[in-house]
Amino acid sequence: MSGRPVAVVGMSGGVDSCVTAYLAREAGFRVVGAMLQIKSPGASRDADEAAFSAAAEKLGIEAKVVPAPEFREKVILPAAAQYGAGRTPNPCCIGNAEGKLTKLFEVADARGASGVGTGHYAALKN
Repeated sequence: MSGRPVAVVGMSGGVDSCVTAYLAREAGFRVVGAMLQIKSPGASRDADEAAFSAAAEKLGIEAKVVPAPEFREKVILPAAAQYGAGRTPNPCCIGNAEGKLTKLFEVADARGASGVGTGHYAALKN
């Protein structure tokens, strides 16, 4: 294992997260790309995971698919109930706090990572 610091990057296989992984790699991190498995099994999930794996391979980084079965109970079903009641929920607020970021930090802790990144959020330090 390399002596470089580890960064876990939440990835979808899309441009934003791939650029984040690339920038982390270029900054000297050993990058672990982590894709949360939040969809039910099927063609869509298979295609998403294939795109993620291909992107990670192209970037030369480790790819880890992280099961997140609680996402359905904590995020998808409550949001669907809100839509069904005629409301317009913001499932991302719950999903980020209760699912995505929590899972990314779990992967980071398990890998001894010094940072977590995504293509959508930033914490700037001077």
